[in-house]
Amino acid sequence: MPLTDADMTRFWMTPEEAVQLVLFAAGQGAGRGEIFVPELPAFNMVDLLRALLGDRQDDPSAIEVVGVRPGEKLHETLLTREEMACSRGVWQSGAHVLPFRVFAVQPWFHAWAEPLTTGRYELPEWHDRPPSLETYNSQTWPIRLTVADIRARLTRLAGTGENDGRNLDEIRH
Repeated sequence: MPLTDADMTRFWMTPEEAVQLVLFAAGQGAGRGEIFVPELPAFNMVDLLRALLGDRQDDPSAIEVVGVRPGEKLHETLLTREEMACSRGVWQSGAHVLPFRVFAVQPWFHAWAEPLTTGRYELPEWHDRPPSLETYNSQTWPIRLTVADIRARLTRLAGTGENDGRNLDEIRH
């Protein structure tokens, strides 16, 4: 299987999580230009290939490093330093409970001058965000998926029809 770079990382989001995020943002946004970015687990692309390869994951000839293509990034950055400074964590809004935490990012020109309660959702301080993280990117994000985690997620996707009905063995090939 071709692999761009052994150090490449990405975030994992299921189609169901994407729909939940869109519904949350559409229903709960205060209309002041805020952006909702989900807290997602990160993973190494080489681990994704290992999960897909299954029993062949330790075969050195099974993965071929082909190199980064022009314009391709090694890591995803979902929030910059400036956006992190203007963000707060949101778990839920009223009855709408998300299965993951969301960064609610205010436009920098508001600078959170308005109260953190908008009437639609509350933006509490996010005390458990690691203070050393300046950006939200797939290289340094501490929530990581292992090969076993990725394999389990692929198996769930294979069982839900979210991959056009193919099973995990068919996805591998």
